[in-house]
Amino acid sequence: AILFYAARNLNSIIAQNRYRILARVSTSLGRKVEVAKINASLGWGVMADLTGVKISDDPAISDQPFLEAADVYAKVELIPLLSRRLHITQVSLKNPEVRIIRTEQGNLNVSTIGKKPAGEAAPAQPPPTQRGAIEGAPITAEQGEREKKPLDLAALYVRNFSIDNGQIIYEERGPKHQTVTIRNVDLAVDRFSFNRPFDITLKLAAFSQKQNVEISGSAGPIASAGKVDVKAATFRIKAKLGPILLARLRTIEALAKAIPEKLSMPDPVTILANASGKLDAIDFHVESDLSAGRLAFGDIFDKPSAVTFNLSADGSKAGSEIRIGKASVK
Repeated sequence: AILFYAARNLNSIIAQNRYRILARVSTSLGRKVEVAKINASLGWGVMADLTGVKISDDPAISDQPFLEAADVYAKVELIPLLSRRLHITQVSLKNPEVRIIRTEQGNLNVSTIGKKPAGEAAPAQPPPTQRGAIEGAPITAEQGEREKKPLDLAALYVRNFSIDNGQIIYEERGPKHQTVTIRNVDLAVDRFSFNRPFDITLKLAAFSQKQNVEISGSAGPIASAGKVDVKAATFRIKAKLGPILLARLRTIEALAKAIPEKLSMPDPVTILANASGKLDAIDFHVESDLSAGRLAFGDIFDKPSAVTFNLSADGSKAGSEIRIGKASVK
């Protein structure tokens, strides 16, 4: 009888508790969350369709949304939910826009997700539910409603997470402030958990109208002692980058520092790479067949097109320092 009542009245139940629901989500992310509308249904699980989703950025970094998505679909298993564990079968984001910011100090805005902002105001009670609210009015929740218990990150599990045709706006601050837009982003994450490794597949278009970057591998765990710590997460990935022009890569300051100024490659190149470790300590293997294109290094070396040139290298990156342990050229 309870399940039958919930199935028939799920949307009204959500409407009556919408501030509390979004406050819990805001608490988990440490960010303000806004949703224009929530439609839900109950079967073997809870299905929810959210429109007009916005997740704010860290206010100390940006006043623009960290994520915007016109439509988000999610399906949650019912039985674990009854024991307050969130086992999500599927999450799908259509045409989302994500803003990644690297500050002058080298910190990423994603690194503060799940953390309580410094100087946050004292907890506030959610506003009372208003009967007869205007249809389509935004549903917002500040991070005011916080529990005394620490967040149980182990309670969250996502079987399949996907992004379809997304857009990433990467902003790098500093003396040479720049913004790069990456389009046609398709992302699939399997068996996501904060406390266990998970699998990732990513395809996107970098400085191109077609997808020219493919990355697959595993990452995680990304939480320790109940806190999200992206920098401490280990990863192991394979990547195919290209075809892409070296001149385009030089427009990104962080990459330009690793590319010798005397190196000239006017034709598109494709690079295969493996990498593992943590964000501040990476071991990598890189290889590329540069036979088809032209290549020059100052006045020392000049290779015309259609001349064999294969390159491979093993090395490591610690902080801003890159070391090559072994290199092979044919």
